[in-house]
Amino acid sequence: MIKTRKSITAIVVFALILPLSGCVWLRLLELKSQLGEFDKNFASKVDENGYTLSFKQPVIFAEDLSYLSKLQPSWKETRSDGQRWFYNFKKIDASGRFVSPRVSIVHQLGFSNNQLLNTWIFPPNLLAMTPAPFLELSLRGLGFSKIFKSKRQVKATFDKLPKVQAPIPTKENVISVLGDPIEIQQQEYGSLYIYHFQLDTDSVEEGYEDRKFMEFKLGFAADNEVLLKLWSKFMGMKISIDYTKLSAKKSA
Repeated sequence: MIKTRKSITAIVVFALILPLSGCVWLRLLELKSQLGEFDKNFASKVDENGYTLSFKQPVIFAEDLSYLSKLQPSWKETRSDGQRWFYNFKKIDASGRFVSPRVSIVHQLGFSNNQLLNTWIFPPNLLAMTPAPFLELSLRGLGFSKIFKSKRQVKATFDKLPKVQAPIPTKENVISVLGDPIEIQQQEYGSLYIYHFQLDTDSVEEGYEDRKFMEFKLGFAADNEVLLKLWSKFMGMKISIDYTKLSAKKSA
């Protein structure tokens, strides 16, 4: 099995290279505080569009997101109630070429007319790896997180939260949506499937070109092929989710 620490730690965010400005740091702290009272500050739903997270009291500005990620979206839409930013990550092969048929993971971020982040839509194919109950529990856990400012990391803890009753994804679930991985590595616990995606954008801050690339490493058990752990690099963040620590069940 994959070795884990004694504390229940599943997701690491904002592992950033640059120091955060004072104002951005304070707004991130306010967001963390809001996540600690999730039902008061957020609403969520799951439908054909994916998992939609709505911010009842937005605190993060569009410029904050650009500052943190060093990226611009693939495209923007202006609507009567604000803007919608689309981040289109396309699956690539070992040569860095887009695969055919195309596989895309498209995040949608909505901003008010005051440029405050009020909606984040996580696409359906992402939920094949991170089903909505696990995604939401990870977000809730950030409200009880430990901050390591010197390392620019936030580690969520889940001691105060109930485990997820939904089944953990399996290798079959993932492959049916994302197709074959770019690489497969054999591990003591089973197999590690690796997927690479590239953001469709022409605007990346100089020196941060690697931020265009999104990576998923998925660790599957040898016996029942259930997903044990996910590692990801995404828009300047490093994310890790340990499903065995979050789930009350063992297989899908």
